[in-house]
Amino acid sequence: MPPTAAPLNLLVTGASGHTTTSLINRLSEHPRKYNTHTISLSQSNDAAIQTVFEQTAFQAVYLVLPKTQHHCTEKVKMFLDIAKQNRVPFVIFVSSLGADTLTTHLAQRFMAIEAYLKTIRIPHTVLRVAPLQQTFMYLSDDFHQPIPTLDLPFSNGAFAPIHAADVARVAACILDNPTRHLGKTYTLTGPDLLTGVEIAGRASAGLDRPVRFRNCSPAEAKTHLDRIEPRLDPHTVTGVLALFDQIAAHVYNNTITSTVQAITAKPATHIDDFFRENCKLFNQYKDSHTQQKRTRRRGSDSVISSFVGSEGNGLGRFLRSKL
Repeated sequence: MPPTAAPLNLLVTGASGHTTTSLINRLSEHPRKYNTHTISLSQSNDAAIQTVFEQTAFQAVYLVLPKTQHHCTEKVKMFLDIAKQNRVPFVIFVSSLGADTLTTHLAQRFMAIEAYLKTIRIPHTVLRVAPLQQTFMYLSDDFHQPIPTLDLPFSNGAFAPIHAADVARVAACILDNPTRHLGKTYTLTGPDLLTGVEIAGRASAGLDRPVRFRNCSPAEAKTHLDRIEPRLDPHTVTGVLALFDQIAAHVYNNTITSTVQAITAKPATHIDDFFRENCKLFNQYKDSHTQQKRTRRRGSDSVISSFVGSEGNGLGRFLRSKL
């Protein structure tokens, strides 16, 4: 009987992000294949990072930029230097869609790390990831209205948001055969190019309730994103707003890839399925409002409004019937 291969030691930077959580959960299903460790770059000094590498011989690193903004680029470069010194053979770096086109501080950080990976010649693969579908979870507090509104400054621009689990699936496939993906940069998007109105329509279908879209101003969007802190830091807010500007300017109207399916042999997740799987989060206020608003009196008649689906128009269709 052939000997069982030792599990691959993987170091993941950060464990609270959507893509890292999805990857850790996925790999934990195969404990004999992967031995996953995590480290917080924002909370670790040079000595602590060196100790982690000395204690375990890692075969791969899954690198996500830390949320902290203080000397972030320098800290990640230092981390990569230590990884190279300890002969880590492979790095997957999670970059961002627009890293090569935007001029924001956040985009420059992504490009600086992409360039540094090439400079120090550490074997790597770059994943330029579209905005995550999970980003809409930050807006769940706005869904307490009977007809919630997605206030986003997209105008009629379109983009293809991706599910974090799809990013994890791609990363897991790459880890299975790193040699095949060495030196490559992949752009990962969702399966559909969607305007804000269409996203609201997909949310309506997934949540079985009407959802509207309103094209707000960048200033209004900034005010809303600032409310989310500390979940989103100021530099990230600036980067997100810059991405919104690019979407509104139709920069990503043609940016859609089939890379998820090409690598994993499974299609990427549609955003209505994302809303459907998170319906408890988005519909946590639905029942109380349903009881209050379901029936309205008009003289001696009652009018019942029931949502029956969405045609992608941002509001959905209603059937009205008199009793």
